[in-house]
Order: sequence, then structure tokens, then C-alpha cells
Amino acid sequence: MTQLSNKLASYIVALSIGTWAASTPSLLTAEIYKTRDEQGHVTFSDVPTNDRSETIKLSKTSQYPTAPPASTSTSQSASQTDDDEGLETEATAYSSISISSPGPEEAIRENSGHVTVTVRSEPRLSPGHTYTLTLDGQPAGDSLAGVFTLENVDRGTHILSARIVDQNQSVLTQSAEITFHMLRFSTLSAKRRNAG
Repeated sequence: MTQLSNKLASYIVALSIGTWAASTPSLLTAEIYKTRDEQGHVTFSDVPTNDRSETIKLSKTSQYPTAPPASTSTSQSASQTDDDEGLETEATAYSSISISSPGPEEAIRENSGHVTVTVRSEPRLSPGHTYTLTLDGQPAGDSLAGVFTLENVDRGTHILSARIVDQNQSVLTQSAEITFHMLRFSTLSAKRRNAG
């Protein structure tokens, strides 16, 4: 077992030195020496430590020039756009937005009236943009994650709609409306059942 771990340690050290030497072009001309002591431990050095030190020959590495960074300078006229044109560009960035939960025409049985609404968009929400939700045409909340928790929703049929808005609250895109049905226990229903 120790012989195997010594071998593994030797390979790891050799690989580390080789990687380090290959990443530093000036070291490629330097010599690397490997020495094994009486216990079998291997050490690497740039100078021979005794008569048993052997020279390690490193293979020539491939070097590729790095690509120049993309130019970040743009002309002022190209970076300034008309407000309407800028909004249109942002709006077309989203290919879809939808309410994934609850599903269309879903019946939710929840006596406390809690509903979790999940909104998805493609691509994901961009920085500075927010999901907004409406319940029966009234604002129901904002979210960066696309998850809304509605509380104490009344019994009956409701309509949900989601939007993505920018920091100026301008609507960039809107989902289709979905209808869901909230089913809550009613004391009136219990009285009717007991009376019948």
C-alpha cells in the first residue's frame, strides 16, 4: 500500500512540476532533477541533491497566443438610441413568458386561500427587470425569482397574468391570462349538508 501511495505521490508531484514549468516559458530551458532517498521518497529540484539525482526531460509544450480582448469602445451615436427603440429591443429579448403553476383551469383546494404562482420566461430574467403578477386585474406582487405566494384568495374563479417590467415600470412582455378555481371550505356548505 505504501509503495502504491509513494508512486501516486511521485506522479502527482511530477505532474505539478511539469504543469508549473510548462506554464512558465523561461523555466523550459532549466533542468529539473528527480532524487529518490533511502526510504523511497521522491523529491524534485532545480539542482541535483546527490549523485543519484537524474535529469527529467520535459517535452516541449504548445503555446498559443491569447485572443485580443473584444473592443468595448463604441461610438456615442451608436450607443445612444431613441427611448422607443430601446424599449422595443428589450421587449424582443424575451421569446416567451408563461405562468407554469397553477395550470389553466386548475382547481385548488386550500382552505386558507394560499396559492403559489410560478412564472417562467425564456431567456431568464435580465438584470434590472422584474416579474409582476396581477390577480383579477389587480397588482398582486413583484418577484425577481418568478415565485409568488398569494394569501387568503377568495373562493371562486380567478384570472392571473404575469408581466416583465424594466426599472421604469414599462411593460416589456406579458403572459397569456390563465384561469384557476379556488375551492375553500364554507360553513354554509356544511350546514346545507347537515340539514339535508
